[in-house]
Amino acid sequence: MADMFRVDRHVAERMKKLREDAKMSQETLAQRLNTSLEMFKEYEEGNRRIGAGMLYELTQIFGVEPTYFFEDLPDLDL
Repeated sequence: MADMFRVDRHVAERMKKLREDAKMSQETLAQRLNTSLEMFKEYEEGNRRIGAGMLYELTQIFGVEPTYFFEDLPDLDL
């Protein structure tokens, strides 16, 4: 179970990297994802799971493939 949380945190870190590379504020991305800033911060800190729908929206916003979020993920025992 702990490894699943590591995956969630990794996905959150990749989202944060995309946002920062795009020089986009948390508030702007939260608005684009139709969520509150408080909730967005929970996602970006890895404290809340990013669902498939939000992952899809992120791929559309940043022009990346879904696999981007799992690149460089260490091998885990799931």
